[in-house]
Amino acid sequence: MTALEAKQNAKKWIYIGFLLQFGIILYWELTQYVDFFPFNDVVGLSMQENLAASYANDIPKLCIILILWLSLRWMTQPWYLFLYGSSLIYYIVFLGIQLTIWWPRYLFGASPEELKDYNENFARTIKILPKFGNHVPVDLQHNILQTWTLVIIILMFLTLKKLFHAYKLERQSQSGTVSTNG
Repeated sequence: MTALEAKQNAKKWIYIGFLLQFGIILYWELTQYVDFFPFNDVVGLSMQENLAASYANDIPKLCIILILWLSLRWMTQPWYLFLYGSSLIYYIVFLGIQLTIWWPRYLFGASPEELKDYNENFARTIKILPKFGNHVPVDLQHNILQTWTLVIIILMFLTLKKLFHAYKLERQSQSGTVSTNG
């Protein structure tokens, strides 16, 4: 595979990343502001709470979309690979936060404060897993968000691998050595 072919291959993955990134932002905004009860329950949220959540979630994701766009031009530059890797780390941390907020409540039980918050905001939404005692399940809205985030992480990891391969091939072609294995 030549450096040019490797770049073209990586670009395909980057375009898929664009779609997933825009999709998760659209999903977040729709489920944050539009009442799809019983899928979500946003009736009690204030505009200030909605805006704070949107800023905290959308600004980093929009920056990552900018990084993806930059990759179409500078995909084999070392500084770009660092930015792309940092974006991947953001999504790993984001998923980690989602998992640590939601899953301990189900696996180990919710504290009285968590149970009160859950009953006020999520008790009437759709769930896949059953509730038992003080063990409260993650609602479907957040199951989808967490799964979507995991898909983005996998795609970004595979894309980063392809970007490193293109970087390596470009450096080899510039130095005059050619390798055909990836």
